[in-house]
Amino acid sequence: MWLPLRVLYDIYFKKVLDRIKERNDTWSKYTVDDEGFTQTTGDDEGKSFAWKDVQHVGILTTSDGPFFEDVFYIIQLKDKNICLTQSQATEMELLDHFSKLPGFRWEGVIEAMGSTSEAAFHCWDVSWSH
Repeated sequence: MWLPLRVLYDIYFKKVLDRIKERNDTWSKYTVDDEGFTQTTGDDEGKSFAWKDVQHVGILTTSDGPFFEDVFYIIQLKDKNICLTQSQATEMELLDHFSKLPGFRWEGVIEAMGSTSEAAFHCWDVSWSH
C-alpha cells in the first residue's frame, strides 16, 4: 500500500528539498526508456526498475519557484521511491513514458503545472488499471 503523498512530503520529502535547493551533485540520477528506469548514480547505480513495478505516480509542488525547483515527480515502485525534479523529468522526456500506464490522469499534471504552493497531485495508481 502506498503512502499518501502528503504524508510522504511531511515525513521524508521536506528533508530532501533542502538537498535539491543546494543543487547537490550526489542526488541520484536516472535514465528512462520503454522498459523502465535505470539508476545512473547513487547507492543503486546500475539497478533497473521496470514500468510493471510502478505502484503510484504523483507530483509534489512547492512555492519555491521560479528560482528553485518547485515541481517533483514521485514514482513509487514496489520497493523504492524515485524522486525526479522537473528539470530531470524534462531532460529525460519522462512525460512521454507515462502513456505506458493505463488510465494515467493527465489532468493531475496540468493542475500541478499551474500550482504555486505546496500541493500533491495523484496522477496514477496501480489500482486504477484493474
